[in-house]
Amino acid sequence: MGQNPIFSTDVEAESAESPAEHSEDRSVIGRPAKFALVDADGSPSFLEKALKFIEDHGIKVEGILRQSADVEEVKRRIRDYEKGKNEFSPEEDAHVIGDCIKYVLREMPSSPVPASCCTALVKAYRSDKARRLDEINRVINEVFPEPNRQLLQRTLKMMQVVESHKAVNRMSQSALAACMAPLLLRPLLLGECDIDNEFSMGGDSSFQLLQAAAAANHAQAIVIIMMEEFDQIFDDSEEGSCSSDAYTESEDDVDKEYSTDNDTHDDDGSYDSGEDDIEEDLDYSDDSEHDSKINANIKDGKVKNNISETAEVAQAEDTSPMDINSQSNQKQESCGPNGSKDRILRSTSRSSSSREKTMEKSCSSAHKGKRTLWGRTSARKDLSTEEIECCSDDEALVEKLESNKIDLQSKIAKEAKENAILWSSLEKRKEELHERRLALEKEQKNVDSIG
Repeated sequence: MGQNPIFSTDVEAESAESPAEHSEDRSVIGRPAKFALVDADGSPSFLEKALKFIEDHGIKVEGILRQSADVEEVKRRIRDYEKGKNEFSPEEDAHVIGDCIKYVLREMPSSPVPASCCTALVKAYRSDKARRLDEINRVINEVFPEPNRQLLQRTLKMMQVVESHKAVNRMSQSALAACMAPLLLRPLLLGECDIDNEFSMGGDSSFQLLQAAAAANHAQAIVIIMMEEFDQIFDDSEEGSCSSDAYTESEDDVDKEYSTDNDTHDDDGSYDSGEDDIEEDLDYSDDSEHDSKINANIKDGKVKNNISETAEVAQAEDTSPMDINSQSNQKQESCGPNGSKDRILRSTSRSSSSREKTMEKSCSSAHKGKRTLWGRTSARKDLSTEEIECCSDDEALVEKLESNKIDLQSKIAKEAKENAILWSSLEKRKEELHERRLALEKEQKNVDSIG
C-alpha cells in the first residue's frame, strides 16, 4: 500500500508522455522514405491512403493532380488526419487529396529519388537507345535504396491508374509527368545532380535557362519511360511473390475464353491470347527476348494442359482438312492410331499453325490486352488514333525544342564573337589612350624644362 503513490506518479508520467509520442507518430509531414507508405506499427500511412483514394475516387475527376486546391484546405485535412480523422470518405474533394499527396512528397526531408539516383537515371536515359531501358531498369533495381524504390513504384502505379482513365480525367502520361516529375526527381530540377552539360558559358543567363529546360525535359521523359515500361522495370522484383497469381489469372482467362467464345475467334484462327502477349513482348524489346521465351514455354505448357478441353472446339472450327491431316499424320507415326491422341495432335497442330499466323500478322492483327498484376490494361498494345496523335504532337514538340536549342546556341555563338570583337577594340583603344598619355606627359616635361 505504501508504494501506491509512487506507482500513481509513474502512471501519470507515462500518460503525460504518451500524447506527445502519439502526436509524433501521427505526424504526416517530414517523414523519411522508410515511413512514407507505412506507419511505425505497420499500418498504411497517410500517403498510402491518399494514393488509394485517388485510385478509387479520383480517376474520373477532370484535371486530377493538375488542378490545385486551396492551400488552407490541404493543410486543414492533414491536421484533421493527425488529430484522428484517419480515413478518407468518398465525398471528399479529390483535388484536395491530390494536393495532399504532392504536399507530403514536397515536404519530405529528402527527395523521393535521391540526387545520386537522379544522376544515375539521367546517365541511363542518355545512353544508347537500344540499351536505355536496360540501364534504367538496372539503376532502379540496383542503385535505388529499397524504401525509395518502393515509394517510386507505388506513386507510378497510382499515376498509371489515373492515366488509364485519361478519356475522362484528361490526364495523359505527359500531363502526369509534368505534374509529378518535379516532386519525384526534385534534385534534378534543383541542379543538385552531377551531370555533364553541353554548354560552358559560365554564369550566363541564357545557359541557365537552357540548363533548367533540359533538366525539366529529362525529368519528364524519364517519368514517362518509367510509366510506359512499369511492368518490365518493376515486375522483376515482384516475380517471386506474385508470378504464380499472375499465371493463374491468365490461365483462368484462357479457360473462360475457350468456353464462351467458340464462334468468335480471331480472323487468323488463333484463340490463345497468350500467344499475342508473347508476340507483343518480342516486338516491343529485343532486350526482353529471353524473358519472352520463358513466358512462351509456360504458356505453351498451359495450352497443352488444356488441350483435352479444347479439342472439341478445334474440331468445330472451319480449317483446312488437308493441313490438319498432313500435320497429324506426321505425329501419328510415333503415337499410333489412337483416336484421342489423334484429336490431341490435331488441336496441337492447330495451335502451332495459329501461332505461326499470329507471328506473320503481328503488324495487322489486333492484339488482346494483357492483364497485369495491378488489374490494368498493358501499355504495350496497338496504338489508337488518339495515341498516335499524341506521339506526333510529342515529336513536334521535341523538334520545336531542338530548333529553339539550335537557335539559342547560334545566338550565343554570335554574341560570343561580337563580345570578342568588342574586347579587342577595347584593348586597342586602351593602348592608344596609354600612348597618348605618355606623349602628353613628355610634352609637359618639355614645357616645364623650357620655363
